[in-house]
Amino acid sequence: MTDPTEYSAAFLEADEITRRGLWSELQSFAMEDPARHYFILLGLLNPEKTFQSVITLRARDDKLKAAYFQRSSGNAQLMMSPDLLKPAIQPESLRPFAEAIRRIGFNQLIAAASYCKQLEPFNLFVSHFIGAEISVMSPGIAASEALNKEIHYDLNPLKVEDLDEIIDLYQRCFHSFTPRPIMEEKLLAARGHGVVVRENGRIIGCAQSEFESPHQALIVGVATEPEARGRGIASACVAGLINSLATPERSFALQYDNPSAGRIYKRLGFVPVDHVGHYHFRREQ
Repeated sequence: MTDPTEYSAAFLEADEITRRGLWSELQSFAMEDPARHYFILLGLLNPEKTFQSVITLRARDDKLKAAYFQRSSGNAQLMMSPDLLKPAIQPESLRPFAEAIRRIGFNQLIAAASYCKQLEPFNLFVSHFIGAEISVMSPGIAASEALNKEIHYDLNPLKVEDLDEIIDLYQRCFHSFTPRPIMEEKLLAARGHGVVVRENGRIIGCAQSEFESPHQALIVGVATEPEARGRGIASACVAGLINSLATPERSFALQYDNPSAGRIYKRLGFVPVDHVGHYHFRREQ
């Protein structure tokens, strides 16, 4: 069992984090689980404009164990070390962190449900609902021959000059998506890649990766032209992109809230590991 006094919480304004050079530490922590921390990682590309303040939870050895990010909008996000999810963790260990969150409050906390479950004993939430599913593909599945058999189309690498077409496609498929400058910067920095399917010279399907590391990569932005759906284009794009990035050590992850897309991903070999939860703050009367 953990010692309830093992952890301490600290509230930091964004400018203080900049002065102390802590954004890189937070980014490294987030990269340990990009599947659960995807939108935090996007925010950390431009942290001072995205986040108003951060609450950190540290162990006695000063090692970061959790971080709560307050956005300028009043919404919040959360990341935790797997150590805090173990059964041996006493709820009281997280009390300093939970009380620091209570003091500033939030409109909506959007985070992995497994993280928020650890905060439930502190009565921070008045209600919640479950959103996107978080799923992971193992390195073995990623390198399998079965996945290669899904590639029934000629795939071309996504290039910066394709992004205007990609934006047009996304506008027909999604309510919101990553802004073009972030996609462009990602491709130029090789932080992620993409593949496209063309028909009669026009892009009709695509998939992208983001926040690649030696051990993980996120699959994002999977889209098919509405009138071309049902032909295996999304499956081919995802399988082809994974095939191009697969290594013996690299797993792949994604988030989705579309049941039809979920059926495709499960068939390809993605396994659900968590959900994104949306939690509303219990304000004191």
